Amino acid sequence: MKTPVSISKISPPHLPPILYRSRLHDLLKKNEDKKLILILGQAAQGKTTLVASHVKTSKIPSAWLNLDQSDSDPVNLYHLIIQSLKHVLKELDLPLQVYSLLSSAVGLICVGEFSRAEEACQKLETHTEKIDYHKELKAMGTMINCVLSLSKGDFEKAHHLSKLLQMGIEKYGFISMAPWIYEITGYLKLVREDLIDAEHIGNRYVSTARSLKNNFLKGLAFRLLGLIYLHQKDFKKAREAIYNKILEKSNKKGKLRG
Repeated sequence: MKTPVSISKISPPHLPPILYRSRLHDLLKKNEDKKLILILGQAAQGKTTLVASHVKTSKIPSAWLNLDQSDSDPVNLYHLIIQSLKHVLKELDLPLQVYSLLSSAVGLICVGEFSRAEEACQKLETHTEKIDYHKELKAMGTMINCVLSLSKGDFEKAHHLSKLLQMGIEKYGFISMAPWIYEITGYLKLVREDLIDAEHIGNRYVSTARSLKNNFLKGLAFRLLGLIYLHQKDFKKAREAIYNKILEKSNKKGKLRG
C-alpha cells in the first residue's frame, strides 16, 4: 500500500517577485505542442523558476512533480505521477486507479502470481462499476480477467468473458482491442475444438489486423490461423497461413531497414 505523497512533491514552488523573461517564455510557448521539452542549465540558473512561472501564466493544463534520486524506481515514479495528476484532476481519481490496477494485474499474470492477480481483478471490477462511462476501461478489465482465467485453466469462465468482450466490440466499436480479443477467443475455440468458429474468428483477426495496418498483429493472426488449419488437417491452408506470417515478418524487417 502506497502512502500519500507530500504536497510539496506535487505542487509548484511559491514564486517571489521576479523579472519576466519574455524570450524564454515565448520559446516555451512555441514548443507547447511538443511531447518533451528538456531545459538544461547549471544549478541556480532559474530553470525551476522559469517552468513554474510559465505554468502559472500559461493556459495549458499542467501537473507538477518534484523528483530526486530516490524516485528512480519505476513503480515509485508511476505512483508519484498518478498522485500528481490526481492532485489537479480530481475527476481522474478512479480511472487512474483502474489503469494502475490493470498494469499490476498484467504484471502479476506474467510472473505467475495468479492469486494476487485475482485480487487486482476483483478490485478492478469494484472500481469499474463506479465509472460506467469508461466503457473501454471496463472492457480492458474483462479482457485481463479472461487472460487470468485462461492462465488458471478455467476455460469455461474464459469462454464466457470472451463472449462479453465480443459484444463490447460490436456495441462500442473498440477496434484497437479487437485483435487481442480475437487472439484469446481463437485459442479458446481451439481448446474447445470448435474449429469452424475458430476459423471464422481467425479470419476476422486477420482482417482487423490488416485494417489497423499492424504487421506484428498480422503475424500473430496468421500464426493462429495456421494452427487452426493444422487442427482441421487442412495442411495446404496451414502452409499458406504460415507463408503469409513469414511474409509479413520479412516485410516488417524490410521497412525497418529502409
